[in-house]
Amino acid sequence: MQCPSDDIVQNIVGILRNETINQVGSYVWSFLNTKRRSTNPGSYDLQNVLKRFHIPQRFDVDPRRFSRYYEFGYFDKEVNFIEMSLV
Repeated sequence: MQCPSDDIVQNIVGILRNETINQVGSYVWSFLNTKRRSTNPGSYDLQNVLKRFHIPQRFDVDPRRFSRYYEFGYFDKEVNFIEMSLV
């Protein structure tokens, strides 16, 4: 995975603004916003980049109908952190 940068996030946000498929848009939007609020130390660099961008919510994010990204934070000496996606 490539390290997050302003250029990469700006490109993703630009593509998201033109996305017409709610299934795709709701997943990407929820991923970016979840990462922005993450407590996972591994997401620190991405958080700093995401905080510089406004990502408008223009998609229906009803988890019963559309894909969504969830992050579950739990400290464990062996596993450390768990990520989960619901598609």
